[in-house]
Amino acid sequence: MLTMDVKFTPIELNIMYLLSDGLPHEIDEILSVLEDPQTLRSALRMAVSNLRKKLALRGEMILCEFKHRKTHYRLVRKLTSPYDGLK
Repeated sequence: MLTMDVKFTPIELNIMYLLSDGLPHEIDEILSVLEDPQTLRSALRMAVSNLRKKLALRGEMILCEFKHRKTHYRLVRKLTSPYDGLK
C-alpha cells in the first residue's frame, strides 16, 4: 500500500508543479521557477534527491535524462504490479 501523508518543502512543491506535465525540463528551467534565483545546482540536486525519496512512497519518481548534452528531469508514475508488497 502506498503512503500519501508526505510533507513537501516549498522548493519541492515548486519542482513538482513544474514537472507535473510529465515533460522533460532542463535544470536551468527548474532553477528559474524556484523562489531564490541564486539557488545553486548542488542545492537543486539535493532537493531532487529528497523529493525522489518522498515520491517513491507515492509510487512516483523523477527520471534524469540526457538530451542534446543537457540534463533534464521528468516526473513519472510507476506501474503497479499484483506482486507489489509480496516477499
